[in-house]
Amino acid sequence: MGFDSQIFNARHWMYLTLAACITAAAPAIAFEGKKGVPSNPDPCTEAPQTTQLKWIPLKNTPDTQVVVDPLLLGGPHPKAHGLIYIVNGNGFGALHYKDLATYYAERGYIVAIAMRPGGGLHTVEMLNHLQSLRSELRLPRLFPIALVGHSRGGGTVLEMAQRNFSDGLGFVIPAIVSIAPNVVDVGLVNGRATNGFLALYGSQDEDMQGVGNPLREGFAAYDHIGTEANTACTSLPCTMSEPSPTVDKAMVYVYGGDHGGFVGVGGKFPNGAMDYLDPADQLCVTKAYTMGLLRWKLQGLEIYKGLLRGDWTPASVAAIVSSKADYAGHPAGTPLNRFVQFSPSVRSVVADFQDAADVVSSAGMKTAIEDINASGLNAFRHDTRSLALMRAPSKQGEWAMIGVPEAQRDATGMDRLSLRIGQIATGAAASANPKGQDQAIWIGLGDGGGHFVYQRVQDWGRIPYPDLRNTFTPAHYHMNTVDIPLSAFAGIDLSDIRHVVLWSDALKRGEFSVDNIEFVSE
Repeated sequence: MGFDSQIFNARHWMYLTLAACITAAAPAIAFEGKKGVPSNPDPCTEAPQTTQLKWIPLKNTPDTQVVVDPLLLGGPHPKAHGLIYIVNGNGFGALHYKDLATYYAERGYIVAIAMRPGGGLHTVEMLNHLQSLRSELRLPRLFPIALVGHSRGGGTVLEMAQRNFSDGLGFVIPAIVSIAPNVVDVGLVNGRATNGFLALYGSQDEDMQGVGNPLREGFAAYDHIGTEANTACTSLPCTMSEPSPTVDKAMVYVYGGDHGGFVGVGGKFPNGAMDYLDPADQLCVTKAYTMGLLRWKLQGLEIYKGLLRGDWTPASVAAIVSSKADYAGHPAGTPLNRFVQFSPSVRSVVADFQDAADVVSSAGMKTAIEDINASGLNAFRHDTRSLALMRAPSKQGEWAMIGVPEAQRDATGMDRLSLRIGQIATGAAASANPKGQDQAIWIGLGDGGGHFVYQRVQDWGRIPYPDLRNTFTPAHYHMNTVDIPLSAFAGIDLSDIRHVVLWSDALKRGEFSVDNIEFVSE
């Protein structure tokens, strides 16, 4: 069955946003802020909404497994929250996704497990298959669809969304999830192809190990969807390369996460010694964060934005510990290390470093704006240009100062200063990061009156040393997002911010990658 060529437009998207806010009221929720306190709700361990599930045989798509509570299916207005379309990875069959599919169905979704017909992306075949499935289930045209892909399927779902957007195929796709993805041969995805994106990736992925070129793992998947460009401004002149709405995107990077573990499958690959997180615990991470995205984007529950942004952690995820020692020498029972990147759809960009930026620095702080992976740092798997900082020990503090573009100087309508930051390794011994240690640096804002106020980045988020592989070498140098409330910069004139400063204390050494310095709102 071919595609329906009706154009998917902004009015349809607005209708979806309203229609997806299911009439069930949001549960009473209590949660703490960004200081590591476990929070409710807990999607991983909560009780199912329904257990009256049925696996439905299909006539037109007999190779697809569909599970749903029959009471939520049928009629012109199905009661289910949406259709979740799971696309398999190479070497993984329907049974490997049964637990995850059942979990989604128990929480009010129609779930289909679809098998790609071979090892490639098979984008066109899967879109035709989705069309046939939607017709056979008699789902309305505007019924929301979440695409969930694993491994090679994680690349397929991105291509499906881009093709749907570029060709106007009419599917409404508010959310995409790429689990341990392989995005080789996947092009850039327009930020308006979906409303929400989540990537899950682990440091011990035995298949997508993250070595050599091309860049194709979770970091690249995150960097390839949408742009880093400005989508909001507070004063003229204002330039925006991509109009809103753009995608809210997140990535959860898990130390110890492996290729099959995120779907609850252990022992799939021969490098079993790398697996120091139990597959059941990794599946819990998948359930918690994917359900957070689904409830935010398909059910309209804004509280889950905080989960994707890293503001709070479900109790079940916070309780996860390693099942055996890792290669860095941490014993069994070590708490889970997981790091979040998040980019909101509306942001006032100070610097994304894709082009030239206004950067000056002290003599002891070397800076470079470059594609760090292209410079030879293979363990750095982000596919983006960023600001590299290299600081050797000296008797005084060293700094780098970024000028704020005129159109972004008024941040009075924003709530947070946000940036991506992580450790890198250039090979220079004088500035090399101490092994096995988190890093520390200050960030400051300066206004037009010459006032500067600083906050310690490590008070709001970690700058961790990489996890180690079985070769006892770093798995991936990586960035994660750190948000600091603008209210923490007391005394600064938020209507006239002229500079962002990164300051390193005296006698410190270190190498950092910094990207996506932005003012964002709640």
